[in-house]
Order: sequence, then C-alpha cells, then structure tokens
Amino acid sequence: TGGAAAPYYYLPLIVSLYALSPWLIGIARRHPKGLLLGIGGLQLFVALVRSYLIVQSKDASGLFAPIATVANSHLGASSFWFVLGMVSCLHLANVKRVLHRFRSGLPLLVVVAQGAALVEWELLRKGGERMWVAGGVSVGDNLVALAVLLTCLSLEDVRVPWSEWLEGLGEKSYGVYLVHIFALEAGARGAYHLAPQLLAHTVPFTIILVVVGVAVPV
Repeated sequence: TGGAAAPYYYLPLIVSLYALSPWLIGIARRHPKGLLLGIGGLQLFVALVRSYLIVQSKDASGLFAPIATVANSHLGASSFWFVLGMVSCLHLANVKRVLHRFRSGLPLLVVVAQGAALVEWELLRKGGERMWVAGGVSVGDNLVALAVLLTCLSLEDVRVPWSEWLEGLGEKSYGVYLVHIFALEAGARGAYHLAPQLLAHTVPFTIILVVVGVAVPV
C-alpha cells in the first residue's frame, strides 16, 4: 500500500508503478481514453471513500476488505497522474491539439476548481469534526491537480519569465520533494526560536517556509 513515513511513501508507490509500466504502456498505446477513464474512475472512487471516512470519523478497517485495501493504497489514490503522463507522452501531439482549443479557459478552471476544493475541505472538516483535513484525499484535490496539469500542458509552448530557471527547478523536483519536509521543519523551528512574532502573521511566515522548502534542497 505504500505505507511509509511521509514523504517516503512515494518510493514504494513509484516502484509499483514502474513494475506495472510494461503492461500499462501497451494499453496506453492502444486504448488511451479507456485507460484514463478506468484509472481516473478508480482514483475518484478512492477519493470518495476517503471523504466518506472523514465525515463518518471512521477508518477503512470497517469496510469490505477489497474496498479497504484500495482506499488505504497510495497506488489507487495516485496512479492516475502516472498514467496521464504516460498517455500524454505517447500521444503528445493529439493531447496538445485538444488542449489548445481550451487553452484560454483552463486557467479559469484552476481558479474555479480551487474555490470548489476550499468549500469541500471546509465541509469535510466540519462534517468530520476535525481541526485539519490533510491534502490529497478529496475529490477537490484531484480536480485542482488535474486542472493545473492540463493548464501547464496547454501552455507548454508559451515562454514565461525565468522559464529556463523554472525548467531547471523542475528537473530537481524529486529531490526537492524528498528533502523539503526536513527543510520546512527546520525553518519553522528556526522562526519559532529566532522570530516568534512571525507565527502570528500567516502570509509572511508561509512565504518564508516556501522559500526555505525549495531553496535548501536545491
């Protein structure tokens, strides 16, 4: 299931996905739409089950065993992004042609999806009587991620300021991902001891953590 301490759950997840790649590539070549719909449906199902468990304040142990296994699995919750990348690579020209028709509306979709996700998070938090709902578990999380990815693909040919620097940062993203949690913790502890007044100001504190979380791993 990829059960490992954050952020290292990603390691068994990516190993599992690479192990499935020879089988997935064949399907992605012949039936890209069917593969996306199938894996996307599975990931949506997992998000719905996890949202239900949050609202009911339950864990997956009380569910029918196969459903519990899928709901607890990072493979079921994240494999769509791997498949989407695979299909986009194999059918890049067709994907870009389709996305180009919607390029002007996709950034708006990101904004709308983010707003809807915020509402969903608040409903889940109140419904489950929780102080905090972790990211990546809801339908809204998935919609926001999908909207951002599609927007980036549609704007691939558009040059933006610092594009070369951003591309270089993208190449290091996996290393940033693995190390950033330790950098964030060190940055937060440093702020607590050196400038505790920052903790009362969310925006500058968040900006500092973002800079530290990216700059230290890079």
